[in-house]
Amino acid sequence: MRDPGEAVASTGRDRPDVSVVMPVYGSRPSLGRAIDAVLAQRFAGSFELVVVASADTPGDLADVPAHPSLSAVTHVGRLRPAAARNLGVARARADLLAFTDDDAICDPDWLARLVDASDGTTAVTGSIVNGTPASPAGTAEYLVDRLDLCPTRPRGPGPWHGDTANLLVPRDLWDTFGPFDEGVVGATDTILTGRLYEEGALLFEPAARVTHLNRTSVRSTLRVQYFRGRTSALLGRTSGPHPAKFLLTRPVLAPVALVARVFSIYGRCALWSPEPMSQTVLRLPLLVLVLGAWAAGLAVEGARLDRDAASAPPARPDVGDGRWALIGSTRRGRRRGRRRRTSGAARGTP
Repeated sequence: MRDPGEAVASTGRDRPDVSVVMPVYGSRPSLGRAIDAVLAQRFAGSFELVVVASADTPGDLADVPAHPSLSAVTHVGRLRPAAARNLGVARARADLLAFTDDDAICDPDWLARLVDASDGTTAVTGSIVNGTPASPAGTAEYLVDRLDLCPTRPRGPGPWHGDTANLLVPRDLWDTFGPFDEGVVGATDTILTGRLYEEGALLFEPAARVTHLNRTSVRSTLRVQYFRGRTSALLGRTSGPHPAKFLLTRPVLAPVALVARVFSIYGRCALWSPEPMSQTVLRLPLLVLVLGAWAAGLAVEGARLDRDAASAPPARPDVGDGRWALIGSTRRGRRRGRRRRTSGAARGTP
């Protein structure tokens, strides 16, 4: 007789209770650990793991192990995370869709905690543990990006967004609020979970934990935070629930946004104590440096979006469901803008 806490591998004829979707680009050193952690879940129901692996060349595709409850979808040519997750959902067979990443290590009861909190009717975002506490850069990235989901935050209907490193969405909600927007580069999980939060359909369950392996290089952390700043400029120009929309839509206020985020981080650390406050205080110089990269991206992208909005006809509200329409443009829009400016110069117009 099967142990009631043992996960059941679904076969081709069985419909699993939960489908776990994991996007993979290339191959991270942590991929094996991430897959093993999902397959080792203590879950009374059945589940499948759908790994969507993409790479620039066939030789760069991740080596995904064979397992009865794992199905791999491979794609030559990079799939961005939104596209990879959407493809995974298209292949998934369950009515509950869980999401995690190849740099996140799930606790053994992660899936059971998510499912119990959801009861099949509510989306649930779980907590994220700092997986690089000995790394100053890794901890700075954690405090800047994932402090909202620290495991010492109380259970409840907040925060206003979730993270696809640790997320469960019932398929009925996915059909209403999904898919992930492939027209936006970055923050697609924030857009989707922001919609769910606005409808009162997002719950935070700190007992459903994953450990996130953050970047440990200062250089790469700064580069990624600059990109996240540019993404924040786009998010500020949506009708979603971002709490700092006023600052995100005014490039000249980027330094003020930096200071506001520093105070916000220390305020939340004082409330939830993810680490001793004395350690967090010592991290201030690196946090300011990391947030400075974010603020630079916010200012640069915000100024560009404002220029494009002033020189172009209003964009159609066709990103997401209309309520989250971006006023700015994607890369394709930037190319159109460059062509307009080039042609204008050729005609001698200002």
